[in-house]
Amino acid sequence: MKISSARLLTIFFTIVPLILISCSDDPAGNEDRGEAPTPPSFSDIKMDLSIFENEPSQQTAETDNHNQAGIIAMVVQAQMTALSSLPQVYFNPETWGESNYDNGDYTWNYDYSWGGESMSINVTVDDLPDGGHDWQLRYSLSTSEENIDNALFIRAVVSEDEKEGYWEIHDIEGSGDVYRLDFRLNDDEMADYVSIKPSGASNQEEIAYELDGSQASLIMRDDDGEITTRMGWNNDTGTGFIQSDGYNDGMISCWDEDYMDSGCEVSVESH
Repeated sequence: MKISSARLLTIFFTIVPLILISCSDDPAGNEDRGEAPTPPSFSDIKMDLSIFENEPSQQTAETDNHNQAGIIAMVVQAQMTALSSLPQVYFNPETWGESNYDNGDYTWNYDYSWGGESMSINVTVDDLPDGGHDWQLRYSLSTSEENIDNALFIRAVVSEDEKEGYWEIHDIEGSGDVYRLDFRLNDDEMADYVSIKPSGASNQEEIAYELDGSQASLIMRDDDGEITTRMGWNNDTGTGFIQSDGYNDGMISCWDEDYMDSGCEVSVESH
């Protein structure tokens, strides 16, 4: 019995890191090959949401505003974690083996077979004019039902110092859904800008996070580009606000340094 392409993809991307076999040539005899670039790590992109991991200094029901903002922040963090799962596994040179090298170009190629079906993956890295790199992981699939040739799965375009760029994660079952994450890291290796933009995925909001010194903000937009949630907080003082369509009738709602609900002395337009 033949296996459907979707099923084969699921099997492949579930167990392949354990049994993948490299198809690269032996590079030991090539003295001019140099050292291949190191792939970027999605896990280096970290937003500072620690203010929502802290417990209020007083256990009281009057912390609803901070609690609601914390729920939204943790949803955003969960989405980041979900997006990171595939890059963390497959942009991992420990599973790639040795690279092929040809005239300055590095590639990694693997073949895999299952139940008479076959799949191959190919990782490439291209130099960019500004010194950065364009990484692409593509797969080809041959089954009794269809053939997929060189389909893009994961792409990472990063600057030379890997402190800014973007990731693209494509749906492996061909729905056309794409998640793009743009980022910029500061000197403390924390993200001071993250944007998550789904394309083709229904009921998925666009997310934008920014950090300017101690002041952070988080904005969510619907499919039409309308803001549905806006949050701002100060990592030093602990104060902040939330304004969301689904909370407190869309009114701006604030908390103080003890995370207690408080009056608002903030202009949303300034964030």
